Amino acid sequence: MPGWAIAYVAFLLLASGLSAALQLRRGLGRGRIVGNLLAAAGLALLALTAWTPWLARALGRGALVIFLLAFGWTAYSTSRDFLDLQRDPETGPLLRGRMEWTIVLLTALFYAPAAAIGALAVERAWEP
Repeated sequence: MPGWAIAYVAFLLLASGLSAALQLRRGLGRGRIVGNLLAAAGLALLALTAWTPWLARALGRGALVIFLLAFGWTAYSTSRDFLDLQRDPETGPLLRGRMEWTIVLLTALFYAPAAAIGALAVERAWEP
């Protein structure tokens, strides 16, 4: 497994843990926080299958379930984050716009590659 891949997966998990700590401090529901952590762990697990064939074989077609749950939860949670920003009376329009773009950029930079690699893992699991 290449060093950059290990660093990427570690950073994805570290960023998710930091995000969870900040959300817990902000008072976000524990269910959403646990869901966010599980989704990140699922995407990281699927990303690891690109370099660990034994893990890909072990997951088999269960990779599809992991992918759908992780990707679906990430989409749901991100939309809820935008809704929370819109409802926050302490956030002005300029700060709200900056925070929304930050969410979009971070999701594109960190979750999209894991989702793409995860989709490849699912595709490989369905090959004969």
